[in-house]
Amino acid sequence: MKHDGSGNILAFILGGIVGAGVALLLAPKSGKETRNQLRGYASNIEDKVKKQYDDIKDFTTYEVDKIKEKTKAAMEEGKKIFKKEMKEAKETD
Repeated sequence: MKHDGSGNILAFILGGIVGAGVALLLAPKSGKETRNQLRGYASNIEDKVKKQYDDIKDFTTYEVDKIKEKTKAAMEEGKKIFKKEMKEAKETD
């Protein structure tokens, strides 16, 4: 079974949340400073999640395109075999 990366996203998000909470507990600041710091954490997490999403989207698109190509080739080969068999069946009649 291939690893799709979705577990990495969840672990990253949870790690970010836990890290932000620990940072708030260990370094108390004014409300404004804390809000700014949280915005920075959220922005960082958002950027990383977007990158993960783009990576997964690109990978999925690539894999789907490969499957489409293989399916098309298989269909063409199937058509050739069918035509050949039909021709041989008509010749034996």
